[in-house]
Amino acid sequence: MDDHAQGFITTGNAFNDPSGLALLLMQILIILITCRIISIPFSYIHQPSVIAEVVGGILLGPTALGRWSWFRNTIFPPVSMGPLKALADLGLVLFMLLIGLEMDLIMVKKNAKNSFIISVVGFAAPFALSVGVSFFLYNFIPFKEVKPEFYKFLLFIGVAMSVTALPVLARILTEKKLAQSRIGVIILSAASVDDAMCWILLALIIALIGSTGPIISLYIFLSTFAFVLVMFLVVSPLMLKLLRHFDQVNPNSDGVAQISQPMVVAAFLLTISTSFITNSIGIHTIFGGFVTGLILPRENGFAVALTHRIEDFVSLILLPLVIKTLIIIVFHCIWFKDRYRIFKHGNSLGSIFPGVCCCRNG
Repeated sequence: MDDHAQGFITTGNAFNDPSGLALLLMQILIILITCRIISIPFSYIHQPSVIAEVVGGILLGPTALGRWSWFRNTIFPPVSMGPLKALADLGLVLFMLLIGLEMDLIMVKKNAKNSFIISVVGFAAPFALSVGVSFFLYNFIPFKEVKPEFYKFLLFIGVAMSVTALPVLARILTEKKLAQSRIGVIILSAASVDDAMCWILLALIIALIGSTGPIISLYIFLSTFAFVLVMFLVVSPLMLKLLRHFDQVNPNSDGVAQISQPMVVAAFLLTISTSFITNSIGIHTIFGGFVTGLILPRENGFAVALTHRIEDFVSLILLPLVIKTLIIIVFHCIWFKDRYRIFKHGNSLGSIFPGVCCCRNG
């Protein structure tokens, strides 16, 4: 039977689509509607939309609607989360591209010292406080397999507690119109450095636990450093020359700059390429999008025009998928695989909860 004929009329199941497209469309529809409905009351108490998305993710996860077996197995079955997560990751990359486009590089250079100090302190304080949390986790929470050495476990917990949720922070600052202010630039710069350090340290920890050796973290650091240098010293001038070659940036009747299609294609190809490169290096794909946004030319309003082209689609359609997809996946893993162990050792979790709060607010 033809794939397009396997719909509700012929099979009695609207999601009986071998490609999985029907189920993906329904998941996107449910997530977006839930997000918009929950964000309405949250807007009255001046909460950013990302908070509503967190609540929506919990609502759609196993703690609420996910406890309904039909909903869990039909709408959000674990095997279907791959395409949804990939779409959410793409939205995250494009959002970080927008953040990079909106950042003022002159202000970044002026506040580089402050950003670096804040980044180091913001990493070191929760890492130090995580020592106590690591002790409780290591001694009171059972391991499924052989216990790792304590120092390896401590390093992993320390990095996990110290990492900054850069996309979430960027969204909050953007919604509050602070992303382009001096304090916003300092915070985002510090958070980006903090995240880069965490990914490099995570690679080191994985190397220590595995058999690849700690030298791999040095390779990742050098590769990341070389990537940033090439982007700013080579790719940025090339993109500026390309913009001047096409030179079709002119304001329309509304005063918004219009850019040529070749430049839009070039910007997106560069974003996808850099995200692939950073992922291959061993750091998150969002750094590729973020650095691309930083190096794209600002001349003739190009950055503003590109932002206008994709901002609404990314912010209103793709971003709501990010938080909710992550929460649903994490809760699926925790709730259905380790629910018994969580309840069994609830006293231990209760004892470390204040420590976790201290680390995350350190």
